[in-house]
Amino acid sequence: MKRRPRIYYTQSQKALMWERWKEGATLHQIARLFDRTHSSIHRILAETGGIRPPERCRSQLALTLAEREEISRAVVAGQSIRSIATLLGRAPSTISREIRRNGGQGCYRANHADQAAWDRARRPKTCKLAENRALARVVAGKLQCQWSPQQIAGWLKHTYPCDENYHVSHETIYRSLFLQARGALKKELLQHLRRTRGMRRSRHHTQKTDTHGRITDTVSIRDTRLNMRLAGMVFGLEMIFNLGRSLCETDDEGRRSFLALPGLAIMTTGSLGWLAGRALKAAVSRQREFLADARAVQFTRSKEGLGGVLRKVAGQQAAGGGTQRSLHPAVQHMLLVGASTEARWFASHPPLAERIRRIYGRPMIALPAQRDGEAVTRPDAIF
Repeated sequence: MKRRPRIYYTQSQKALMWERWKEGATLHQIARLFDRTHSSIHRILAETGGIRPPERCRSQLALTLAEREEISRAVVAGQSIRSIATLLGRAPSTISREIRRNGGQGCYRANHADQAAWDRARRPKTCKLAENRALARVVAGKLQCQWSPQQIAGWLKHTYPCDENYHVSHETIYRSLFLQARGALKKELLQHLRRTRGMRRSRHHTQKTDTHGRITDTVSIRDTRLNMRLAGMVFGLEMIFNLGRSLCETDDEGRRSFLALPGLAIMTTGSLGWLAGRALKAAVSRQREFLADARAVQFTRSKEGLGGVLRKVAGQQAAGGGTQRSLHPAVQHMLLVGASTEARWFASHPPLAERIRRIYGRPMIALPAQRDGEAVTRPDAIF
């Protein structure tokens, strides 16, 4: 397979990228404009953490390229510095510094001097969190406590109303997290944000597409016909099993019928089909549990509600107090968690660790079991 050559985007192409990114377009949508993969666009945007760098412009007081060309021609012609300054309407000291910092009268070139001035003008302001390490430690501590940058900025103004050294905007905190080149806050603190993405997204970005809010890899919660078909299939296979067992039974004299051998085959077929039907029914039940968890998080708009309950149940099971007596399979789906004694293929509920991982998007540790009379400490009580 022939590999395409690497593309080097021009300034106009990069400006188009940032415009589309600001409008809320995704990486894949931007990449289709240039017939490239999204990874090439991600490389450009991730350099500044998804934040568009400000456009550079020259100061009105700085020398222009045309003025530097006049200086270069005048130097070659042997004119004095005062005469060049009078010609350009500049101070003699300005012309003297311009010639001296770019090699002197013998080596002065207008293009090289203009490019050197453009490079020297890049003097980025040092981040306040990089200068004030005490403030950076305070911000990092609050981020580890699951505080948002807006809460941290408001708390600092309320706690230190007269000390501006401890005042910082939430935008500065975001930029320090997304722009790791500043060296102010560690990258690991990104996981404590409400949205653990590595780049800043536009406020116009939305995920409300045609498939938003739909779990496409599971069974619909309204599909009752599938439940009826599965129940009928399992019941029919159980009847076949009972028919084969009746053919294999002996009479009053202890003799078997000549249909015992076909009955054994029918009973074996029915038992295998019954096991397969029960396993399929359990798989559908597990998918419905994932769907119910997703709907609960969507309706409550909080992961800590259902997630905290499941983590506490996991802690009780780990401590040995979460054993559950086995119930009839017809009522297993009504429970929050399934019986721990069920086999994996016939379990009506998925494992607790997998349910917790899907709710939070990452593995979470189980909460310790609460003892009688012990006070409960909420993790978000500091808010």
